Amino acid sequence: MIRLGKFRGWAILAIVFPAISFFNIPAQASPALNAPIQITSNPGEDFAPTVSADGKIMVYVSDKSGNLDLWLKNLGPGIQPPDQRLTFHSAEDGSPEISPDGKRVAFVSHRSDPRGDIYILDLMAEGGPKPVIQKPGEERDPVWSPDQTA
Repeated sequence: MIRLGKFRGWAILAIVFPAISFFNIPAQASPALNAPIQITSNPGEDFAPTVSADGKIMVYVSDKSGNLDLWLKNLGPGIQPPDQRLTFHSAEDGSPEISPDGKRVAFVSHRSDPRGDIYILDLMAEGGPKPVIQKPGEERDPVWSPDQTA
């Protein structure tokens, strides 16, 4: 009886396994979804994009001003205004991260420390970026928490 039970188990497995394998079709993404879309057109470097949670804006780093600065691009449908330069300091700015509510951007700037400090720029108000972390040593890659604190 034990041998017969083992045989039944193997018999069921012999039927089920090929059936599962038969229906295992590899997934392929649509070619239309894989096609890259050019978003910027700078002959230099544009990199480190971060997109707002609502998908309406993108902040990226570009050297089109002759220096690494942050730029804002509107991503809505139709014709959009030209990209807006956000930082104007002669030091390099980079590693942007848009806040979850899309109102501020945290980034690394080398304006007061060659190893980098963290700044926050309010996208809805006039004025320049404000330093939030200025300590000896390297600060990089800021990240927002869900409660809007960097």
